[in-house]
Amino acid sequence: VTSRKENLFLPEGYPETVTSNYLRYTGWNIFQTFCSSALGVLSTQQLLLALGANSLTASAALNWVIKDGLGQLGGVAYAGTVGNKFDENPKHYKWMSSLSLNCSCGLEMLSTLYPGAFLPIAALGTVGKNVSALAGSASKAAIHLSLSKKRNLADLTAKSGTQATASCLFGTFFGTFLGYTFDYSGSLVAFGVLSASHLYACYRSLDCVVLNTLNPQRLDILLQEFKEKGRVLTPEEVSEKEATVRNYKPKDLVIGKLPNNMDIEECMKYWEGKEYLIVEQPQKTFLVFKEEAEQKELVEGYVEARARSWDLEKISLEQMTSKGWDTSQPFLSPNNTRFKVLN
Repeated sequence: VTSRKENLFLPEGYPETVTSNYLRYTGWNIFQTFCSSALGVLSTQQLLLALGANSLTASAALNWVIKDGLGQLGGVAYAGTVGNKFDENPKHYKWMSSLSLNCSCGLEMLSTLYPGAFLPIAALGTVGKNVSALAGSASKAAIHLSLSKKRNLADLTAKSGTQATASCLFGTFFGTFLGYTFDYSGSLVAFGVLSASHLYACYRSLDCVVLNTLNPQRLDILLQEFKEKGRVLTPEEVSEKEATVRNYKPKDLVIGKLPNNMDIEECMKYWEGKEYLIVEQPQKTFLVFKEEAEQKELVEGYVEARARSWDLEKISLEQMTSKGWDTSQPFLSPNNTRFKVLN
């Protein structure tokens, strides 16, 4: 019986095939999915009530189809805008996924008060739900990869699916119970409690995730500690300092752009024949990579730019690798703007 349970809900070979933080992450993620499912039931109930007595007419059906179509278009536009940032900062975008779902469901809860504005309210709510689904599924891939140890990503993803299905089922039952038990005021209170629980569970689950890839935030934490104490932090130590809610952007380092007050010929005077160009100005440092720059040179260029502006000793790739960092696939060129030297 124990073996069958593990095969249904846990990866094969658990716990040897996953990281030590897997169970804590999974527990909070299951609770988060339970809350999101209950939220969806409550908000959908209010959408149906907003349609009122004419909910079975052709006009009402058309409104429902239109709001779904507009919502899907919004989700596609969002995915195209974000691009590979899901890989760069999956923890932040999973948080944004939960926040977007809460806002969307909250908007749908208001549809009962404004039935005449059903279409714009429902369409915006569906856009938010599609954004949430896309951000959640895209960021989940990188998170699952960080939890796997034996190249068992497919198995881990499959078991995550069974966990989500079970928690969604119980969440649907619970949301239905709340919808039939409470009036509108009571449903709003239940919605508020579930929303807070949903965001709290998301935050706690992300606290359990340790990423060993390099992005601007993690590399800045690494370099700041190296400057102050002369030691290289492990991914676990950086994870404790990493911000999840806000999207980190370096204020004094601009990647992929050159100063507006300088033309390209003037900027090229700073080029030292390396695979990157660093232009220093009083308030900001500008970093652009060559078209041929390899992954390790992205890290080297970023470290050198920080070494100049922060006046610190450069840290080597070997020092980072020895602490468990993956320097083979850094996310340090966000808009992929490169330069090419023509003979």
